[in-house]
Amino acid sequence: KLNNLLMGTVVNSKNYQLLIGITVFMISVSISTMLITSVKSLLMARINTKMTLSVQAATMMRVLSLPADFFKKYASGDISSRAQYIQSLCSMLISTVLTTGLTSLFSLMYISQIFAYAPALVVPALGIIFATIIFSLITTFTQMRYTKRKMELSAQESGMSYAMITGVQKIKLSGAEKRMFARWSKLYSEQLAVSYNPPMFLRANGAFSAIISMGGMILMYFMAVQSGVSVADYYAFNTAYGLVSGAFMSIAGIATTIAQFKPTIEMAKPIMDAIPEVSEGKLVVERLSGGIELNNVSFRYNENMPNVVDNLSLKIRPGQYVAIVGSTGCGKSTLMRIMLGFEKPQKGAVYYDGKDLAGIDLKSLRRKIGVVMQNGKLFQGDIYSNIVISAPQLSMDEAWAAAEMSGIAEDIRRMPMGMHTIISEGSGGISGGQRQRLMIARAIAPKPRILMFDEATSALDNITQKIVSESLEKLKCTRIVIAHRLSTIKECDRIIYLEKGKIVEDGTYDELIALNGKFAELVERQRLDT
Repeated sequence: KLNNLLMGTVVNSKNYQLLIGITVFMISVSISTMLITSVKSLLMARINTKMTLSVQAATMMRVLSLPADFFKKYASGDISSRAQYIQSLCSMLISTVLTTGLTSLFSLMYISQIFAYAPALVVPALGIIFATIIFSLITTFTQMRYTKRKMELSAQESGMSYAMITGVQKIKLSGAEKRMFARWSKLYSEQLAVSYNPPMFLRANGAFSAIISMGGMILMYFMAVQSGVSVADYYAFNTAYGLVSGAFMSIAGIATTIAQFKPTIEMAKPIMDAIPEVSEGKLVVERLSGGIELNNVSFRYNENMPNVVDNLSLKIRPGQYVAIVGSTGCGKSTLMRIMLGFEKPQKGAVYYDGKDLAGIDLKSLRRKIGVVMQNGKLFQGDIYSNIVISAPQLSMDEAWAAAEMSGIAEDIRRMPMGMHTIISEGSGGISGGQRQRLMIARAIAPKPRILMFDEATSALDNITQKIVSESLEKLKCTRIVIAHRLSTIKECDRIIYLEKGKIVEDGTYDELIALNGKFAELVERQRLDT
């Protein structure tokens, strides 16, 4: 309206007083618009921050609640990338619906202005707008397939980069730097090829859009001249047309963003579809005596593979010290994972104090069990935080007591900052034996009723091994150990020899030696090797 008044009445009459009034009014409107836009931006930033924080926290909590077998399907970097896509969905939703959508709805009100000033130009104007929208939608669906492939390659590259960084010591020990770089370089090159070589239609998208826009402006100008539209009306129409066109293009942009939801959702889908470990309705473990029973348990990792644990039954009394031995691949570590609820058997059941593991709240159970896994790691932080991570209520004195029992206390005292010495994620600055003893201290600090060790003392010398064993004996808890060094299990109450997922021998050290069977053969082989 103001543009029509300015180009018509003011310019033709040369009314400078009215021109000054209109100018002041337009400046006031511009300042008001800037203030409103600033307030809107602040509100949107606040909403975005709160929503992002909530979504990110919920995503991280969900990832931590997923079962252990989920993390075997995807690399750590891949999972991290997929989790970020959930946050991207949130950001896209905010920018699309709240920002672009509301602005576009207000701009659509200018359609009435198009009809008011140049009715003859309405049909070609709307035709050009809809042609642009259709072109944008075609571009969107073309880009959807391209975006999905780009996201997949990005997640794979992130996963491989993370795996290389965390496993750099193994790579160096194998002298495989060049081979790993070649593998990463191939994947990264493929990602760049997809990123910088989109389909021809997408590359020409900008040119096509410019042609449609420029051609439309020329067509409307020609029709305005033919229809006798005045300069003032055409100027006002052109302003309203720009706002309406921008609104429609924003709506088309919303459709484009929504179309991009699909590849983003597909990347985030594994995390969203995975069933977390649910605690609701399950028995919370308040006390644990340490009794464990496995009843006809069978497990295999894949339907096409043989059973790793085959119809195995085992009963461990509270306070027993039990060793599980056998050749590589016999199912020792898998059996321990089943007892911890990391793997679900296809057949049979596991019982703690006579209660079925399937009906127990796993979080509360695991808090009562001290575990040191074969490839366990320490966390980034100081030694004290690493020891009490499973029981943050423990005092410094209790952390020192756990360190004494695991034989690491003297080593900690010799460190510059004692318990506050910082350890890197890769356990840099400490030896393999120190790392194992710190993990043992972490396992025994809460005074658990059950201890499970999977090759937890393989890096310890005989003297340290004896100190640790004597300390653990004082705990009076159920102990289950997997050991390859058979000299460390002579004091066990029971030794179970596994073969192809079945118990073939069961007894004390002396009984199995006297039996002169598989276990005795394994002991003799180790004696000859040393």
